[in-house]
Amino acid sequence: MTKIFLIGFFISVTIGLLAFFIFENIGEDIENNINKAKSELGHKVKLGKDTLSITDYSILNENYTLSNGTKISFTLADSLKVVK
Repeated sequence: MTKIFLIGFFISVTIGLLAFFIFENIGEDIENNINKAKSELGHKVKLGKDTLSITDYSILNENYTLSNGTKISFTLADSLKVVK
């Protein structure tokens, strides 16, 4: 009975630690994405003949909203950025 309890206890602790480290890494990734998106606000993007500013972002949809209301993906914004 004691061996079964100890085995169950160690398995539970191991699963708990694994879950903690997995969710901690996911949380850090989300926080890094939020900080990167916030830092891009106000940057200029060349879209066609227009030069527009990034005014908003969506972490869930992974896109920026430009000053004319157009939504573009994070990766597209990186390739269209105007060098200051």
